[in-house]
Amino acid sequence: MAESILTDRGTQFYACKERKAEVSKFEKFLAENGIKHIVGRVNHPQTNGKIERFYGTLEAKIGYFDTIDEFIGVV
Repeated sequence: MAESILTDRGTQFYACKERKAEVSKFEKFLAENGIKHIVGRVNHPQTNGKIERFYGTLEAKIGYFDTIDEFIGVV
């Protein structure tokens, strides 16, 4: 399975607003490491809310599992 990261459309993730040929350091890092960048829809805060909920649940329940893979059911 390829690695991926989900972000919003924050300026910290892009080199410029107009998205011409420029690439940010963040985008370059992802490309160099084979990480797929998934960008949430504009004006859709539920996307980040789901991620924040996941990490809240992880923090509350991780003590019951030996690994993160066990927590998400990979093992």
